[in-house]
Amino acid sequence: MSSLQKLEKFVKIPNKVKTRRILWFERLMAIIALINLLLVFFDLSYIPLRDFWLHQKIQVFSFTIGPIKSKGFPLSIPIPDITPLYDQFKGIEDNRDTQKYLDKVDQLEKQINKIGLSSIEESIEVEKKLKELRKLSLEMIDTNPFQVANKTGNLEKLKNKMRKHIQNPDKSAKESFEEFWTQKYLASHSEEEGLGFFNTEIKPLIETNYYRPIGENGEFVDLFGLIDFPYFILFGTEFLARTWLISRRHSGLKWQNAML
Repeated sequence: MSSLQKLEKFVKIPNKVKTRRILWFERLMAIIALINLLLVFFDLSYIPLRDFWLHQKIQVFSFTIGPIKSKGFPLSIPIPDITPLYDQFKGIEDNRDTQKYLDKVDQLEKQINKIGLSSIEESIEVEKKLKELRKLSLEMIDTNPFQVANKTGNLEKLKNKMRKHIQNPDKSAKESFEEFWTQKYLASHSEEEGLGFFNTEIKPLIETNYYRPIGENGEFVDLFGLIDFPYFILFGTEFLARTWLISRRHSGLKWQNAML
């Protein structure tokens, strides 16, 4: 039995106008309830799907069936980047280690753009930045800053991409990174094979990493309650008001029965 039918059972509605108003009110509450439900589903799926919300891309036809592998291709979805806003409600912050790594790459890229790719072997500043990136690359592989965000799989992906890009006898990702971040390699290869490769293949994987603090309750910080609380107040108020109205109009009816 719907809320409207319950109301009609205990409350005499004098005319069709009032009935129509109640019907519109019921529809409005149903729409608000649907919005609330969608918000809950969105919140529950936000962390697992954060990579999608961050880059607005999905990998189409990417699969592995036994010996058959398909890399697929990325498909961009024209939606706004909501991560700067919603990350705050999930307590998500930049991971200091991986963000430092990306900042160093940005500094290197600006320096190279300033002096030109052909002159990097003569630049002391470029060598300093490359030395720092070689060090940070080894630390990233050894310490795995992706673990807290449950993004270790992305670390393995970027290691595999770098191994494939710069092959060595030991198939070592560390050696590949050490060779990649050298003046000799960047100067002797095209921009597409150097920083272009990093920006399209490696950087997006590093960007997915984040830090999420744990609260005093032992759980990850989650402020979704701030979004859900107004709905709780609205539905609670509507329920109590409806119960009071039914019990008031129908003398002798207890609140417990009116709630049902």
